[in-house]
Amino acid sequence: MKINIKSTFAAAVAVLSLASCSEGQYWTEPADKGQVIAFVKPAETITVAPTGTSPDSYTVTVYRSQTAGDLEVPVSFSNDTTIFNAPSSVTFKNGENSAEYTFSIGSLIPGMTYATKIGVKVPEGTITHPDSRNLTFTFTISQALSWTAAGEAAIMSTNWVGNEEPVNVKVEEGNWPIAGERLFRLVDVYSTLEPEYAEPGTELRFYTDDAGNALRMASTWSYIGEMYDDEYCFFGCPAQYGGQFVSEGNQYLMQGVIGTSASLTGAVSPGWYENLYFIWDCPAK
Repeated sequence: MKINIKSTFAAAVAVLSLASCSEGQYWTEPADKGQVIAFVKPAETITVAPTGTSPDSYTVTVYRSQTAGDLEVPVSFSNDTTIFNAPSSVTFKNGENSAEYTFSIGSLIPGMTYATKIGVKVPEGTITHPDSRNLTFTFTISQALSWTAAGEAAIMSTNWVGNEEPVNVKVEEGNWPIAGERLFRLVDVYSTLEPEYAEPGTELRFYTDDAGNALRMASTWSYIGEMYDDEYCFFGCPAQYGGQFVSEGNQYLMQGVIGTSASLTGAVSPGWYENLYFIWDCPAK
């Protein structure tokens, strides 16, 4: 009888594959799996209430898979502010598979967001499994602003909406603590201009000096509550596209751009120019 070598080999491979799958394992693990070091969670975000008290420190737990001996693990701590202060390592005690890593938190400025990424150095011989890859821990903290009424603004859009008559929107002031600056927001601009298209709950933030003269927009792009061709719409006054925020007396001009993005957090692509005019009497400081 002539044996079909190819068919026999294929059948053998199929049986081997089936047996391996049924055992739930397709590799041979070493007897010593090595030390696994990981944070117990990948991230934490804290928002402090406007009248709340910020924590002066935060502690995150670090895990190791083997418990024998004391072990000091180097820690990298990167941040773009000076409010965090942290040790350069975390120490595991003999017989324990967890250790606490604590860093201090300085004073927060309301309305500002602070973030840092902490990383542990993986020891030699470590095998990182898919369920234990929390080798970095991202910490984010901010304090929410409190807002008070600051009158109403009569606003007009010349390009996107093109309303011929101004409409009134609320203006509110945040408790911005930086000397020489005041932070305001126009509330529900586009849901007031276009209630059939735009959803409420959006805002356009801007800064003035103490006398109410325009300084700048608070964000390059702000979601306006509308969709266009299944993309989210944003308004901003980015300088690279000629955007600016200026004022003369009680007349203000946001000379900007409507942009779109596939998500609320994705990159925004500029679409077309938009000018927002509004008349508003800034309350005395």
